[in-house]
Amino acid sequence: MTGVSVCPPVAMDSGMGLLCRLFELWGQVPAGSLALTEWLLGDEEGSDEAVADEASSLDEEDFLFEKGDLNLWAEPVQWVKLLHGNLSSLILTFKQTQCSGTTSQDQAKLQALLTQAKARALSSQQALDSLPVLPQFSCTVEHARLTLRHQRATLALDVLERLR
Repeated sequence: MTGVSVCPPVAMDSGMGLLCRLFELWGQVPAGSLALTEWLLGDEEGSDEAVADEASSLDEEDFLFEKGDLNLWAEPVQWVKLLHGNLSSLILTFKQTQCSGTTSQDQAKLQALLTQAKARALSSQQALDSLPVLPQFSCTVEHARLTLRHQRATLALDVLERLR
């Protein structure tokens, strides 16, 4: 279809809502919630540097408009907030219906994710605390990267605590 525009955040929100609804229909809310929480938490810590290196290695011609380093983090922040909102709704629906319980495998994965999220929240907070005064002005890219990592870990902890 030509001439049809799609708002990316609305499309992401609708897609996540549909996926959550499918988890409900399939009776896989606990397993689906844990999988989506892994997405929320993000990849291994080293991948943030890889993404930053990849973004900095792109030619200027690869971008239609110059975004600057800091604006490259706006889209992941929006993604994290949309994912957290959909996960929160899914967990609330699950708690209200209690359609199927969590398995011991789900409980083990929940504990592992809790440990990982706590470690990431702590390490990112310590890294943020070690930045110089007013880091959003003096170390903008590093501050944005660490803030995103901390926000992901904090929101993942919120979701995991609700799943308990």
